[in-house]
Amino acid sequence: MQMKRQVCPRNCFSTCSMISHVENGQLVKVAGDPDNPYTNGRICAKGLSYVDQVYHKERLKYPMYQKTKGSGRFERISWESAYEIIIDQWLDIDRKYGSLLPIGLYKYTGDLSVGHYAPEEFFSSMGPTTRIVGSPCAAAGFDAAFYDFGCGRSSDPEQLEAAELIIIWGANPAVTSIHSIRYLETARKKGAKLVVIDPILTKTAQLADYYFQINPGFDGLLANELAKFLIDHDLQDQTYINKYTHGFDAFHQALAGLTEDAVLENTGLSLDALSTLKKLLASSSRIFHWIGLGFQRHTNGGQMVRTVNALAAVHGMIGKPGSGVHYAHSDTWIFENQTAFFKEHLEETNRILPLNHWIDLGGTVLDPPLESLWISCRNPLIQDPQPSQIREHLKHIPFVVTAELFLTETAKWSNLVLPVTTFFEEEDIATSYWHRGFAFNEKAIEPYHEAKSDFEIMSGLACRIDERFHTPSSFPAHLTKREYLNRQWNNDVRRQFGFNDVHEAAEQIHYPEEKVISWDTHDYLTPSGKFEFYSEQALQNGLPPLPIHKQSVVQTNPDFLQLFTPHDSRGLNSQFKHTEAIPERMMQVYIHPDFAAKAGITEGDLVNVFNEHAKLTMKASVTKQVGRKVALIYQGSAISVDQAVNQLVSVIDSDMGEIASGSKGIAYYDSYVKVKPIS
Repeated sequence: MQMKRQVCPRNCFSTCSMISHVENGQLVKVAGDPDNPYTNGRICAKGLSYVDQVYHKERLKYPMYQKTKGSGRFERISWESAYEIIIDQWLDIDRKYGSLLPIGLYKYTGDLSVGHYAPEEFFSSMGPTTRIVGSPCAAAGFDAAFYDFGCGRSSDPEQLEAAELIIIWGANPAVTSIHSIRYLETARKKGAKLVVIDPILTKTAQLADYYFQINPGFDGLLANELAKFLIDHDLQDQTYINKYTHGFDAFHQALAGLTEDAVLENTGLSLDALSTLKKLLASSSRIFHWIGLGFQRHTNGGQMVRTVNALAAVHGMIGKPGSGVHYAHSDTWIFENQTAFFKEHLEETNRILPLNHWIDLGGTVLDPPLESLWISCRNPLIQDPQPSQIREHLKHIPFVVTAELFLTETAKWSNLVLPVTTFFEEEDIATSYWHRGFAFNEKAIEPYHEAKSDFEIMSGLACRIDERFHTPSSFPAHLTKREYLNRQWNNDVRRQFGFNDVHEAAEQIHYPEEKVISWDTHDYLTPSGKFEFYSEQALQNGLPPLPIHKQSVVQTNPDFLQLFTPHDSRGLNSQFKHTEAIPERMMQVYIHPDFAAKAGITEGDLVNVFNEHAKLTMKASVTKQVGRKVALIYQGSAISVDQAVNQLVSVIDSDMGEIASGSKGIAYYDSYVKVKPIS
C-alpha cells in the first residue's frame, strides 16, 4: 500500500491536505492528513467521495467530438485528431480576421491549483485573445476592502480563539469552512460569545449564542446603527481614529440622520434584539467580524461590506489579536501565473469581455465576433445566471471546446470535449484564501484512461502552434510539470512559504508558527496610508465615498419572495457527482410558515417556483429557518439547463467588483420569485 499527500484544489476555505492510499496502481481510500494543523486530520463528505469521483462510471475517458453542438452525436477521437481540429479552426480564424481576437477563454475557479492557471498563460502566449472576466462570487467584497484598506487581508483563523465576541455576517462556516468550527468552539469555551446575523437560520446560526434573523440587504443599515451607537455613547476608539483613519468626521456627520425606528422597521429586528447586540459590542474588547461571500451578492453588496469595515474601525478593532474584519485574502495566491491571472483584466493587449456583458449580449456582437471559445474550470450552463441565455450564445459561436471530468451540460453544448485529470493524477500546488498553509500535491495514480492535465493540454497545443503558425507560442511547452511549477516561483513565494524552489517544496507541508494578525502594523495601502472612512477613489469610480448604507433592490409585492441559493454541505456548485458519500438530493424550496399559510401550501406540497425568466417544479419545505420574505433553494448538481436553479437568477450588477476582476459582481441574492401550489 502506497500513501501520498494531496491538496484539495476546490474553491473552499479549507484547501485540505489529505492522504491517498494506493494499491496496485488504484486509489482505494482517501483520509485526512494528520500533519495538517488546520484540518487536524479531518476531511468533509466531499473529500471522502473522491475515490468514487475518480472512478465514476460517467467520467470522461477520451476526447469526444460532435459537429453540431447539443446534438448528442459525439464520436470518440484521438488526441492527435483533437489537436488538429483545434489548430485548423484557429488557423482559419487567423486567416479570416488577421487576428486571434475571435478566440476566447472562459475560465474560473473549478480548480485553484497553480498548474491550472496554465490556460491563461498559454492564451497570452499566442498574442491578443478575448477574455471573459469577472468574479460571480467575491469581487464586490474585495473592492470594498480595496477602498477601505487598500487590499483584502484577513487574520489567520486561529485568531478566532482570542476573540471575546465573534460576529458572523452572512457566512455559514458549519457548511463552507468546517475546519474553522473548532476555533469557534475553543473561543466559546474561553468565554467568547458567538453571534450570527443572517436571513437564514443556518447550521452555524444553530450553534450560536445569539441569532438575529435580518431582512436581506439591510445589514449595512444595522452596521451603521451600531457604529452610531458606539460614537453616541463615547465608545469609539478615538486614539485609533485620530492616528490611523481618514474621513471619520464626515462619516460621523453622515450618520446623524439615522434613527433607531428606521433601523428596526427595515432590518426586521426587535428592539430587544438590537439592544442585546449593542450591549454585546459595548462589553467586548476583542471583536472578530466574519463576512461571508454571500453577504456581498446584492446590488449594495460592496457597500454593505464597507459598513462593517467602518464599524470595526470606529471601535478600533483593526490590527489586534482576536479582532478585525475577515472576508478573504490573496496572500498565498502569489505564484507567477496566479499573479498574471488576477491582472488579466488589466492587460491592454487582450480584449476584455465583462461577465455580465457576456451573459446579456453574448460574443457575436463583438467586432470581430467570438468564433471560438475555450471553457475550463467552470460549468456556466448550470452555475452562471441565465444559463439558457448562455446556451444560445454558445450555439452561435462556431467552435467551442470544453475541458472537463464529466459530460456536463456545458460540455454537451460544445463541439470538442477534452478529458482532464483529477489532482490525484498530477503534481501540483494549491493554497487557501483563509489559512496560510502550504502542501505539495503529489501524483498518486496514473491518469484515468486518456485524461490529460491542463498543463499537458496547453503544452501539446503550443508545440503544434510552433509548427504551423507564423508566430510561435511562448508557452514553455517542453518543460515537465515540476519544471513548470518551479517557473512560477518568485521571491514572494519564498518569503511566504520558506521554500527556495519547487524541488525543495516537493512532498512537503508547511504552516507558519507565527499566526498573522491582519493590519497589525497599520500599513494600509490606501492613498492616505490610513483606513479610509472617506474614499476619494470610490467617489471617482461613481460610488458613495462614505460607508453609509445604500438601499438594495426591494420588491414591495408581497407575492414575491427573495431568492437565496447557498451551498449545502454535500456539494460545491456542480462539481460533485452523486455517489454513496453524496447521494442525490431532491430540489426543494424552503419557505416560512406565515407565507405558506397565506399561499395555501403545506409541507411536502408540489409547488411552482417562477419569475419572468423560468418556472421550476419542486417540493415545498415549510420552516421558520428562513425569513418571511425569503425563498431558499440550495444549489444542486442539476444535469440540464432546465433543472438549474440559476434560471431564476437575474443578471443584476452588484455595486462593485471591477477593480478586483474587471466586471461588477452579480447580485445573485436580489432576484425574486413567486411560489404557488400546483392546483
